Amino acid sequence: MTRQLKILILLVSAAVPFEINASVGRLVQQVESFLLEEIDDSYPDAIEVNLTVRPPDTRLPLQECQTPKLSLHGAQQVRSRVLVRAECSETFVLHLAAVIEIKQLVVVTTTALRRQSLLTPDQLETQPVNILANNRQFLTSLSEATGKVLTRSVRAGALLTAGMLKTPDLVSRGDSVVIIASRGDLVVRMPGVAMATGGMNEQIKVRNESSDRVVKGWIKAPGEVHVPF
Repeated sequence: MTRQLKILILLVSAAVPFEINASVGRLVQQVESFLLEEIDDSYPDAIEVNLTVRPPDTRLPLQECQTPKLSLHGAQQVRSRVLVRAECSETFVLHLAAVIEIKQLVVVTTTALRRQSLLTPDQLETQPVNILANNRQFLTSLSEATGKVLTRSVRAGALLTAGMLKTPDLVSRGDSVVIIASRGDLVVRMPGVAMATGGMNEQIKVRNESSDRVVKGWIKAPGEVHVPF
């Protein structure tokens, strides 16, 4: 593995009994190592991995294979349940089932919060969560949520996603703003009116009060909209 997991718990279900042949036990170990490498590549921030590999039927007459070709069946990604295709030249082709749990630190709220709440560090913490249990991409760093505004009310312990947050509004529709156009050392400032509400780096329409022309620009500070020169 290219990175070492902080915590690694390796579980093998239907544990390989001592009486089965060594080639089956070796194959299971090879599949485990293969999956751990796949997990490490896909989830470098994992803090705990629970991996369960089901051995093949011990009645199968498997021949010794030092380096089987291993791949995720159907080129699928790492999921909670996967099939690993094991191919050894023309000797055999098997599919071994595995169950995977990957825990990663994600951002959660420490208290119930209302929509439009501005998030502060004391309202947030990280907790280990099995990220394969659902398909949502949770935030993994407190800095990703701090200073953002909730788009909906949440309960205490809510797992946060990017879609639940937005940057705080720096300009509201109808506000008087400064329209700034610059090129090199040349900076032109014009009075304008915001035609929409938006936050940092969001694009909105503004009306130039001098020319009455409506242009698009990007919010760069409270009351400031930068437009192409």
